[in-house]
Amino acid sequence: MRQRREEHCPRELTLGDTLDFLLECHRSAPFLFFNGNTFGEIARRIVDAIFIEFPLARRREASSLAAHYVAGVLDRESMEDGLRDLAELADFKPVVA
Repeated sequence: MRQRREEHCPRELTLGDTLDFLLECHRSAPFLFFNGNTFGEIARRIVDAIFIEFPLARRREASSLAAHYVAGVLDRESMEDGLRDLAELADFKPVVA
């Protein structure tokens, strides 16, 4: 896990790459309990910070999409579509890919 993190740290990642990395971490199950909660919460906080200009309800929707993707209950395409739709409503253009 540490080696994978160090491989990602020296470079900038897109939001999509970051969420993919968190999904990979979740699937590797480095902790005995709460892997989904741990990595899902990191995804929530990242998305909440990126979309800080969204209204609170929309930020919650965006962070929920990211957390569900990282937990493995939502596929990437659905997550991207949802974030894109929320961004278009706010006239905000994030890079997900």
